[in-house]
Amino acid sequence: MLDNTYDAPGINFGILISTDFQFIEDQVVKKNDLEAIKNQIDNILNNKNFYILDFSKIDGLTIDEILNHNKLQSKNAIIVIAYTEMSYTNIYNQKYIDINILSKIIINRNDLNKNTTIDKEVEKTLMNSYNSNNSRIVNCFLERYRYGSKDKVDKVLEKTN
Repeated sequence: MLDNTYDAPGINFGILISTDFQFIEDQVVKKNDLEAIKNQIDNILNNKNFYILDFSKIDGLTIDEILNHNKLQSKNAIIVIAYTEMSYTNIYNQKYIDINILSKIIINRNDLNKNTTIDKEVEKTLMNSYNSNNSRIVNCFLERYRYGSKDKVDKVLEKTN
Protein backbone atom coordinates (compact mmCIF):
# COMPACT_ATOMS: atom_id res chain seq x y z
CA MET A 1 0.00 0.00 0.00
CA LEU A 2 1.31 3.41 -0.91
CA ASP A 3 1.87 6.07 1.72
CA ASN A 4 -0.60 8.96 1.94
CA THR A 5 -3.59 6.89 0.79
CA TYR A 6 -6.54 5.09 2.36
CA ASP A 7 -7.00 2.84 -0.65
CA ALA A 8 -5.83 -0.59 0.47
CA PRO A 9 -5.66 -2.89 -2.58
CA GLY A 10 -6.27 -5.94 -0.37
CA ILE A 11 -9.72 -4.70 0.64
CA ASN A 12 -12.36 -5.58 -1.94
CA PHE A 13 -15.98 -4.47 -2.23
CA GLY A 14 -18.80 -6.30 -3.92
CA ILE A 15 -22.43 -7.34 -3.87
CA LEU A 16 -23.23 -10.66 -2.25
CA ILE A 17 -25.29 -12.80 -4.62
CA SER A 18 -26.87 -16.15 -3.78
CA THR A 19 -29.74 -18.35 -4.90
CA ASP A 20 -30.54 -18.63 -1.17
CA PHE A 21 -31.67 -15.00 -1.13
CA GLN A 22 -35.05 -16.18 -2.39
CA PHE A 23 -35.51 -17.64 1.10
CA ILE A 24 -34.90 -14.35 2.90
CA GLU A 25 -38.35 -13.26 3.94
CA ASP A 26 -39.33 -9.92 2.46
CA GLN A 27 -41.12 -9.10 5.73
CA VAL A 28 -37.81 -9.20 7.59
CA VAL A 29 -36.32 -6.70 5.15
CA LYS A 30 -39.41 -4.48 5.19
CA LYS A 31 -39.33 -4.35 8.99
CA ASN A 32 -35.65 -3.45 8.69
CA ASP A 33 -34.75 -6.16 11.21
CA LEU A 34 -30.98 -5.88 10.70
CA GLU A 35 -30.17 -8.64 13.18
CA ALA A 36 -32.43 -11.13 11.37
CA ILE A 37 -31.01 -10.08 7.99
CA LYS A 38 -27.44 -10.49 9.28
CA ASN A 39 -28.28 -13.96 10.60
CA GLN A 40 -29.69 -14.98 7.23
CA ILE A 41 -26.60 -13.59 5.47
CA ASP A 42 -24.37 -15.55 7.87
CA ASN A 43 -26.28 -18.73 6.98
CA ILE A 44 -25.67 -18.08 3.28
CA LEU A 45 -21.97 -17.47 3.95
CA ASN A 46 -21.66 -20.59 6.11
CA ASN A 47 -23.33 -22.71 3.40
CA LYS A 48 -20.84 -21.26 0.88
CA ASN A 49 -23.64 -20.78 -1.63
CA PHE A 50 -22.76 -17.32 -2.86
CA TYR A 51 -20.98 -15.29 -5.46
CA ILE A 52 -19.50 -11.85 -5.22
CA LEU A 53 -20.11 -9.28 -7.92
CA ASP A 54 -17.20 -6.83 -7.91
CA PHE A 55 -18.36 -3.34 -6.94
CA SER A 56 -16.63 -1.79 -9.95
CA LYS A 57 -19.17 -3.61 -12.17
CA ILE A 58 -22.11 -1.76 -10.57
CA ASP A 59 -20.50 1.50 -9.42
CA GLY A 60 -22.65 4.43 -10.58
CA LEU A 61 -25.78 2.35 -11.24
CA THR A 62 -29.00 3.34 -9.50
CA ILE A 63 -30.63 1.20 -6.83
CA ASP A 64 -33.45 0.28 -9.22
CA GLU A 65 -31.03 -0.65 -12.00
CA ILE A 66 -29.33 -3.09 -9.64
CA LEU A 67 -32.50 -4.49 -8.10
CA ASN A 68 -33.98 -5.10 -11.56
CA HIS A 69 -31.38 -7.88 -11.82
CA ASN A 70 -32.88 -9.72 -8.88
CA LYS A 71 -32.53 -13.30 -10.08
CA LEU A 72 -29.83 -14.02 -7.50
CA GLN A 73 -30.37 -11.36 -4.86
CA SER A 74 -32.99 -10.23 -2.44
CA LYS A 75 -35.86 -8.27 -3.98
CA ASN A 76 -35.76 -5.60 -1.31
CA ALA A 77 -32.15 -5.25 -0.24
CA ILE A 78 -28.67 -5.04 -1.67
CA ILE A 79 -25.97 -6.64 0.45
CA VAL A 80 -22.64 -4.91 -0.15
CA ILE A 81 -19.64 -6.52 1.51
CA ALA A 82 -16.08 -5.52 2.20
CA TYR A 83 -13.84 -8.57 2.08
CA THR A 84 -10.36 -9.93 1.66
CA GLU A 85 -9.54 -12.80 -0.64
CA MET A 86 -6.60 -15.15 -0.52
CA SER A 87 -6.06 -17.75 -3.19
CA TYR A 88 -3.49 -20.48 -3.20
CA THR A 89 -2.65 -23.71 -4.97
CA ASN A 90 -1.76 -26.87 -3.09
CA ILE A 91 0.88 -29.44 -4.06
CA TYR A 92 -1.73 -31.27 -6.22
CA ASN A 93 -2.30 -28.10 -8.26
CA GLN A 94 -5.78 -27.62 -6.76
CA LYS A 95 -6.74 -23.98 -6.40
CA TYR A 96 -8.44 -22.73 -3.24
CA ILE A 97 -9.94 -19.35 -2.48
CA ASP A 98 -10.43 -18.17 1.09
CA ILE A 99 -12.76 -15.20 1.55
CA ASN A 100 -12.94 -13.25 4.79
CA ILE A 101 -15.91 -10.91 5.16
CA LEU A 102 -14.83 -7.69 6.88
CA SER A 103 -18.14 -5.82 6.82
CA LYS A 104 -21.73 -6.25 5.65
CA ILE A 105 -23.50 -3.14 4.41
CA ILE A 106 -27.25 -3.66 4.05
CA ILE A 107 -28.97 -1.29 1.63
CA ASN A 108 -32.74 -1.56 2.18
CA ARG A 109 -34.83 -0.64 -0.87
CA ASN A 110 -37.62 0.76 1.32
CA ASP A 111 -35.34 3.48 2.71
CA LEU A 112 -34.13 4.71 -0.67
CA ASN A 113 -34.79 6.96 -3.58
CA LYS A 114 -34.78 4.51 -6.49
CA ASN A 115 -32.71 6.93 -8.59
CA THR A 116 -29.90 7.20 -6.02
CA THR A 117 -26.66 5.62 -7.15
CA ILE A 118 -25.28 2.67 -5.21
CA ASP A 119 -21.99 4.40 -4.40
CA LYS A 120 -23.81 7.33 -2.75
CA GLU A 121 -26.03 4.97 -0.75
CA VAL A 122 -23.08 2.90 0.46
CA GLU A 123 -21.30 6.11 1.46
CA LYS A 124 -24.36 7.28 3.44
CA THR A 125 -24.73 3.92 5.19
CA LEU A 126 -21.03 3.72 6.01
CA MET A 127 -20.89 7.28 7.32
CA ASN A 128 -23.87 6.59 9.62
CA SER A 129 -21.91 3.75 11.21
CA TYR A 130 -18.44 5.32 11.11
CA ASN A 131 -16.31 4.39 14.13
CA SER A 132 -12.78 3.31 14.98
CA ASN A 133 -13.62 -0.33 14.19
CA ASN A 134 -14.63 0.30 10.58
CA SER A 135 -12.76 3.51 9.73
CA ARG A 136 -10.23 1.73 7.53
CA ILE A 137 -12.96 0.15 5.40
CA VAL A 138 -14.97 3.38 5.18
CA ASN A 139 -11.92 5.46 4.27
CA CYS A 140 -10.87 2.94 1.63
CA PHE A 141 -14.35 2.92 0.04
CA LEU A 142 -14.60 6.71 0.09
CA GLU A 143 -11.24 7.20 -1.60
CA ARG A 144 -11.69 4.44 -4.18
CA TYR A 145 -15.31 4.97 -5.21
CA ARG A 146 -16.32 8.48 -4.17
CA TYR A 147 -13.53 11.05 -3.83
CA GLY A 148 -10.36 9.75 -5.46
CA SER A 149 -7.83 11.04 -2.94
CA LYS A 150 -6.97 10.91 0.74
CA ASP A 151 -7.07 14.72 0.99
CA LYS A 152 -10.64 14.88 -0.33
CA VAL A 153 -11.71 12.08 2.04
CA ASP A 154 -10.11 13.94 4.97
CA LYS A 155 -12.12 17.08 4.06
CA VAL A 156 -15.36 15.09 3.97
CA LEU A 157 -14.57 13.48 7.33
CA GLU A 158 -13.78 16.90 8.85
CA LYS A 159 -17.20 18.20 7.80
CA THR A 160 -19.00 15.27 9.43
CA ASN A 161 -17.19 15.47 12.77
